[in-house]
Amino acid sequence: MPPSSEKKQSLSLRRAEQWTLHHVLLHRLERGFSDSTSAPPPADVFWAFMTLDSGEVSFTDAELRAIESVLAEYHHSTDWWASERSRLESLLHHVTSVRDTSCRSQSA
Repeated sequence: MPPSSEKKQSLSLRRAEQWTLHHVLLHRLERGFSDSTSAPPPADVFWAFMTLDSGEVSFTDAELRAIESVLAEYHHSTDWWASERSRLESLLHHVTSVRDTSCRSQSA
């Protein structure tokens, strides 16, 4: 389990956004464990999923980076995720903005 003392950032997600993020993270986890051609997902994807699945929307920086990476991958996907492209793009911008704000405040 990730260290509980790590600072967490809230994403302030609407329910539809939470559902989309949950779905994307779950799909990435399932794909990584069932598809022999896919690399296993990083542990931070798992921890981000577990955090969201427990009803929380505050994540460590490592979890936010993992979320950002998965969202970018799915946003650029050409398969059935295309119907979610606008929501994925919005989530990706939101996560990036939260991370950028966090990085600026830590370096100040």
